[in-house]
Amino acid sequence: MSTLSKIFSLACEEGILERNPMQYVKALPEPPPRRRLLNEKQKEDLWKELEKDTLLYRLIILAVNLPLRRGQLMAISEDFIDFENEQVLVIGSKGRPPRLVPINATATKVLKAMIEDDQLPFPVKDFRKRWYAALRNAGINKKGGTREENYHFHDLRSYLASELIRRNTNPLIVQNLFAHSDMSITTVGSVGV
Repeated sequence: MSTLSKIFSLACEEGILERNPMQYVKALPEPPPRRRLLNEKQKEDLWKELEKDTLLYRLIILAVNLPLRRGQLMAISEDFIDFENEQVLVIGSKGRPPRLVPINATATKVLKAMIEDDQLPFPVKDFRKRWYAALRNAGINKKGGTREENYHFHDLRSYLASELIRRNTNPLIVQNLFAHSDMSITTVGSVGV
């Protein structure tokens, strides 16, 4: 509905329409927010599961240390990493251009190990199967669980944002790191700190 309303607003700005017809449409209630953060026991169980799959383990380590989406992480290649300046060039996402993202010592160590093992870009073809199996084996996700019940890879971004906010990182820096178009996205993503 918000996308349609935006289209009509643009049409009004261009003089194509006099009024936005969406102003008369009653908004649907938002679903309750999902719990996006794992408790300490769940984290411990998940890390134990991930240690059984080196490649998946490395991907998750990078996910909790870099503010990237899964596709951006999996597309990282050796050519895009600048260890000297501690940054990586990542592909564009959600209509945004490619950008440089800082890498910390943990990400640097994992990326260097992956280069040494010839694992960049990620040679994973069955990511979802492996990721959801690890979550189920760790007792976090249920086999037939609903979207609200289950934990998702994208929730790792919420975890990282929450950790940065918890450590008193300026919210504007967090917004910039995650390439959020609006601060409300940053604050919603870090709920549950």
